[in-house]
Amino acid sequence: MSQTIMIRDHYECQECRKKLRSGVRTKIKRATQVHHIIPYEVRPDLGLDADEKTCSSDLCFAAAQKLILDNNIDRNDID
Repeated sequence: MSQTIMIRDHYECQECRKKLRSGVRTKIKRATQVHHIIPYEVRPDLGLDADEKTCSSDLCFAAAQKLILDNNIDRNDID
């Protein structure tokens, strides 16, 4: 399924795409991984839902994970 998501998203980091549209970033990085939008631990029933997956660059994925850790966000509290 990961390959299907990469093709759907044109191998582009979707977070970079959002930042480009808002003027924060000037280019889109190549996606290196596919991950769940809502953490799997929170919604395992969406584990095979392609609409619940997105492509990210390593840098954007690491930034999102750091945000969760820095703000002491409990992944179990994410809706």
